[in-house]
Amino acid sequence: MALGAREARAFCEERGLLKSKCELVHDAIALHSSAGIANKREPEVAIVHYGAGLDLLGLRVDEIPKHDLETILESHSRKNFKCQFGDCLVKQANLKPNSHIAGGISLGLIKRIPKKL
Repeated sequence: MALGAREARAFCEERGLLKSKCELVHDAIALHSSAGIANKREPEVAIVHYGAGLDLLGLRVDEIPKHDLETILESHSRKNFKCQFGDCLVKQANLKPNSHIAGGISLGLIKRIPKKL
């Protein structure tokens, strides 16, 4: 996660974004899975956090109007996303056993990923 956040910040810096915006992008990515922290930060950080929770775990999906959710899912197919992403998380946890995601995997995160959004 930290590597992705650093790479995103560097990407923004290379394109001349304001330092404050580069830091915001970094923080949104670095904190996207940090419950209790990200939701108390800038709106952009909170939105990325909530979006990640919705996308992977279906958190707060009941707050999206059914018609809107159907329209989104019709326009943006998820195919095998849940299965493939779960496999990626396990691989990452195995590569970095002391990482944040490894802790989540060891606590049963994969079992919490619903088959469908």
